[in-house]
Amino acid sequence: MVEKDTMVPVKREALPGDNDLFTLVRNARNFLVYHHLLGIKSYPAGPALLTFLHPTPNTRGVAVVAPRKTTGSARQFTPATSPDHDSPPRQTQPIGDLAAVQAELEGCTRCLLHEKRHTLIFGEGKERPRLMVIGDWPGTEDDCVGRPFQGSGGEMLTNMLKAIGLPREEVYITTLVKCLPPADRPPTRDEIATCLSFLFQQIAALAPSVICAMGPLATQTLLATDQPLTRLRGSFHNCHGVALMPTFHPRFLEKHPEMKKATWQDLLLIKKKLAK
Repeated sequence: MVEKDTMVPVKREALPGDNDLFTLVRNARNFLVYHHLLGIKSYPAGPALLTFLHPTPNTRGVAVVAPRKTTGSARQFTPATSPDHDSPPRQTQPIGDLAAVQAELEGCTRCLLHEKRHTLIFGEGKERPRLMVIGDWPGTEDDCVGRPFQGSGGEMLTNMLKAIGLPREEVYITTLVKCLPPADRPPTRDEIATCLSFLFQQIAALAPSVICAMGPLATQTLLATDQPLTRLRGSFHNCHGVALMPTFHPRFLEKHPEMKKATWQDLLLIKKKLAK
């Protein structure tokens, strides 16, 4: 259990770069909290980590990464999209309490999105699902009803799942951020970072066999990459030990129906993966 720190706020003038530093620290904390929930207590002292912690200054005083000798047993850090044989062991048991995560988010005012929302959309579905669907952000109808993937896009998702033999109630469905952004715009980096630790806690508590990330924001955030969705879709990626398939969001498919065939191919790969 990660305890909240009790700190006395100190007033000072904002310095240049403060926002970037705050975002960096918060993102690092979210990543470490997720690893803590997975039971990871330490990291292997691989070359990349050691050279990051002990950089060699160059002649201009700028730190550059220099290789260091390490023992043969040390393994180099691998990104979230590494092949299966380099990925960490898959989480097979739920970690944490989904109801407790939802209770902590109740009435959330951590970012400005709460000012315009009608309801907070936490997620819904089976609490030990084989498949977890994560969309980019809630839509207008989601905000009115308080449930993710409503309206015509939600109907399309329901039909997608049915086509691969999964009733909607057997799947857990949620979104990257839990509140509707104003004018249905994409959420900002800070808004995503505010919600991210709660999404990671949802994943840990649900322990899905497969994640389907729908849309570029959900995909790029979960895989910590800036590669386009068109390049990432069509194959599985490692998301902290869970197989993740990126694909297009129903919102996008309604405007670009020609991409439904590619999405169907992604869904068939998910069906095959779940059948193993």
